[in-house]
Amino acid sequence: MMAIDASHDNFMCQWLKPERIRDCPGIIGWRLCEEAAFRDVAIPCLAGACSVHLRDPDEYTAEVTEILEDAGFRATAVALGELEQASDEVQKGMVGEVLAGEYLQQFEGYRVPVYRLRYRFSRTVSPPGEDVIAVRVEGDQVDVCVVEAKVRGQFQSHAVEEALDQLRRYTDDPRPQALMLIREVLWDRGERDMWRVFVRLGDPSHPDHPGRRYLIFLVTGNRPRQPFGAVKDVDHGLDDLHGVSLSLTHLDAVIFSALNTEVDVSEL
Repeated sequence: MMAIDASHDNFMCQWLKPERIRDCPGIIGWRLCEEAAFRDVAIPCLAGACSVHLRDPDEYTAEVTEILEDAGFRATAVALGELEQASDEVQKGMVGEVLAGEYLQQFEGYRVPVYRLRYRFSRTVSPPGEDVIAVRVEGDQVDVCVVEAKVRGQFQSHAVEEALDQLRRYTDDPRPQALMLIREVLWDRGERDMWRVFVRLGDPSHPDHPGRRYLIFLVTGNRPRQPFGAVKDVDHGLDDLHGVSLSLTHLDAVIFSALNTEVDVSEL
């Protein structure tokens, strides 16, 4: 296999290749096609990305160095003592959120300013609110992407319908549920420019209200022929709706490896 230089913040562009899904009315659809030969390289990088999304690397290093030494850099999940308690469904959801966030950052130039998985109220459930909120700044143009990620062992159109229903709520209430958390975290970090973006996002009447797009990020263990067919007959009211479909064979093994591969946090 060709040697590639991959890390947790660039691996997806080397592992996955996008192709447009045709005949997909009501949504701009893309399929991510796996370069299977790169999976063995990509999985450790995905594990590193999961570690970053789940806990700040600097805090993690300071708090669990002894555990890591004793365990010989065992899985991040074991070191944190929490993911072993989460259900399979929750673990799939976590990895789905990580993949969605990294897709936006690595393929589309967005930034996820706050990883919500770091702020879970319970170790065994996902936090409330949108799965991912990402921001892209190009000159004076600011765009915000709100994401719902769904992970299924076998494709189910109901998962797409469920994600669409969740995104449609913001046509009535345009303020993302996670907005308060994000603003508090950005303020505490001293990131005032990004904090102002999220202040404007919470005020639809603001003259500089950011543009908004919506993304359904679908991960399945099989390859659906038309992953977003459920959208075509729905008057969803979302002006800029996108969909990304990622099919991974042996999905359960990918999820397990992403959360249990040894991660050297000093390299994150």
